[in-house]
Amino acid sequence: MIPLPEDQINFRDPKVFWHTDHWVMALAAGDTILFYVSSDLKHWEPSGSFGGGYGSIDGVWETPDLFHLSVDAGSETRWVLTVGVGNGAPAGGSGTQYFIGEFDGRNFTSEIPKATTLWADHGADYYAPQSWNDEPNGRHLMLSWMNNWQYANLIPASNWRGTFSLIHELSLTHTENGIRLIHKPIPELHSLRDKHNHWQNEVIRPGTNLLANIYGTSLELVAEFQLINVVDCFGFGIRVGQNERTTISYNAKTKKLFIDRTLSGQVDFKEGFAKIHSADLPINDSIRLHIFVDASSVEVFANDGLVVFTECIFPSWQSQGLELFVEGGEVLLNSLDVYQLNPAQFLIKEK
Repeated sequence: MIPLPEDQINFRDPKVFWHTDHWVMALAAGDTILFYVSSDLKHWEPSGSFGGGYGSIDGVWETPDLFHLSVDAGSETRWVLTVGVGNGAPAGGSGTQYFIGEFDGRNFTSEIPKATTLWADHGADYYAPQSWNDEPNGRHLMLSWMNNWQYANLIPASNWRGTFSLIHELSLTHTENGIRLIHKPIPELHSLRDKHNHWQNEVIRPGTNLLANIYGTSLELVAEFQLINVVDCFGFGIRVGQNERTTISYNAKTKKLFIDRTLSGQVDFKEGFAKIHSADLPINDSIRLHIFVDASSVEVFANDGLVVFTECIFPSWQSQGLELFVEGGEVLLNSLDVYQLNPAQFLIKEK
């Protein structure tokens, strides 16, 4: 048994994994992650701690995960520590922060400065993620609880209180701001693809909608835009219906990516649900968006997973329209693929 630390009431969520010749446990305690080691999974000794003002401490820390990744698929590696935070995330309420550094088998050391907070997802609904150990192909895969403690018990659903996100494949890459975590949807999701529409080299102008005849509640969009002239913003409207839409847009002047769910459907169950969420996304002259739309969710992977949004939405079933728009100029659509998606259980039954 591991004793409760003195003066600590939050002591939870052990993550256990094998490291070289012993077991390691990462465990959340207040705004700190405690580490323990064991040779037999029964007797544990404390080996270190991480916290002390690093990252976001606006809410209690939960659900730690610790794993080793290569950088840009090369020989350089780092350890990544992810931590759920009960409050203070960029979209409000709970969210998931991460730290990059080294782990010596007993304790984690961050190379990210204390005052810097890195968020795994900039949407409102990516919480308590956990990853698999020893994936057969050497990948590191993670999924999260798609919900937020601000409204987790209030969402307008009859028989569920949150769902899982898509499974993400994780990696690290060098950026101008340092090493950062990359999320990509696993390619196994391609098996869900059904009817397909493709466009390329289309100049998108204000007042037109290339997707006026595309409808659906479960869609996958893979798009690449190129800035050819001065433009204010461009993007997609999804689950569009009478007085309903969720908007995904890129503002070329502020260099920010936005998701607007103020008109996304039923929003009055919690004050603050109907908001616009954003993240910095500097680009040179092109942007890639990979978007998954489902009955009550939207997940966006921008520029190959450098910026990610996971959001719950609650539109009416009749809201199935899709829009492609531009404001304040023109933009070149290098390519766009739109897939209708089959339910995953449909494929399981067919097997």
